[in-house]
Amino acid sequence: MRSSILVAAIAVAAPFTARAVEPGLEIALRTGFTLPFGSIDGSPSSSLSDAFTGFVPIGAELGWRFTPNLFAGMSGSYAFGLAKNCPSASSCSGHDAWFGIELRYHALPDDRIDPWFGIGAGYEWFSTSNTIGGSTLDANADGVEFVHAQLGTDLQTSRNVHVGPFIQFSLGQYRLVEFSSGGSTTRREIANKVLHEFLTFGVRMSFLL
Repeated sequence: MRSSILVAAIAVAAPFTARAVEPGLEIALRTGFTLPFGSIDGSPSSSLSDAFTGFVPIGAELGWRFTPNLFAGMSGSYAFGLAKNCPSASSCSGHDAWFGIELRYHALPDDRIDPWFGIGAGYEWFSTSNTIGGSTLDANADGVEFVHAQLGTDLQTSRNVHVGPFIQFSLGQYRLVEFSSGGSTTRREIANKVLHEFLTFGVRMSFLL
């Protein structure tokens, strides 16, 4: 009886054997904190870091492991802006949405600890809203994310679940801007196009199906 209990306890306490990754469907969820840099059109009044402390993104991925090392798929995110320097007696908010494609290479896919590198590109939609005395001004900008690069580590927590930290740097450029207030909307191309950057620190959970 004692030997049976001891064997059961050892079986529970012993770490599982890392599962060999096979080609197949992979989905993932991610979140973290994003620091903004740059501006919408190069003017001081459009500085992203002056208007927002940062963003809290919620993202998802859907793709395919073509080999144990190589993943390709689609991903998207919606980030809630943490406004700052909002004028007194007013309400400020904002968000940033993104959708695109990405390619990821896993160095040690069959180990418990798997470092990886990713690269991708996509399209971005940014929005801010400022309400003062019952009057609301909405400003929206959209444009291309030329590239984003990621570094991360997957820790295998069960047979088909991986969790780990990542860091991402993205480089983009807004091309169109739209202003809405009092039922009137104006949309135009940005004359002075400049680059902006986002630096994200986060955690990612993936499911190999």
